[in-house]
Amino acid sequence: GGHLMNIARASELEARVDLDVVPLMPGVADLAQAGVRSTLFAANAAAIGTALPKSPAGQLMADPQTAGGLLAAVAADGAPKIVQVLTDHGHEAALIGHMAEGPAGVQFG
Repeated sequence: GGHLMNIARASELEARVDLDVVPLMPGVADLAQAGVRSTLFAANAAAIGTALPKSPAGQLMADPQTAGGLLAAVAADGAPKIVQVLTDHGHEAALIGHMAEGPAGVQFG
């Protein structure tokens, strides 16, 4: 959430994240569902500047242990190819959203 917020503010665009496609580490959704949070969670959630969805994936967007392993903002027309190359080389990769006109910030859906 925080790194993406910085990108959104710098570009003066809204980042729209589809939580259903954000890769999660095994077991982490169960921990989030159980209310397990990092000591930095509250500060990170406040820094994002938008309400996080109550779902495990939504809550994990502010977790410093699991959020933002590698976030790349790339041209939309090249994104599928980049994901394919990464996965072909054994890396987990996904298109998790897009940038759009709107208030600079992050929206989770």
